[in-house]
Amino acid sequence: MRIALLVLAAALGLAGCKEEVKKTCRVNSPRDLPWLQRMIDADSASRERGEVVRYAYKGETVILVDRCLNCPDGAVVVYNCRGEEMCIFGTIAGLETCPDFFSVAVREEVLWSR
Repeated sequence: MRIALLVLAAALGLAGCKEEVKKTCRVNSPRDLPWLQRMIDADSASRERGEVVRYAYKGETVILVDRCLNCPDGAVVVYNCRGEEMCIFGTIAGLETCPDFFSVAVREEVLWSR
């Protein structure tokens, strides 16, 4: 019976680790995420300054995309590794869908800038 409980506990522990791995990704350049590289390529003709930064946010690797640095009405969007929008900041409406982002998130690396 003890062995069965130990096996069950180990299996549950590994399942938790597996879920954690799904929330992170290895991103060292935009080429590591095809959806991100396509976004950058689509903006290649823009004269505006932009930046893509990798952050750690609530146990997840996320990508902050600012397509127009210092634009007062520009949007800054945070995506997960699958390219799903998580947070948006700015715009003329003053959006801030993740109010704790800049106090909780850890800036890791600038992946791209122009």
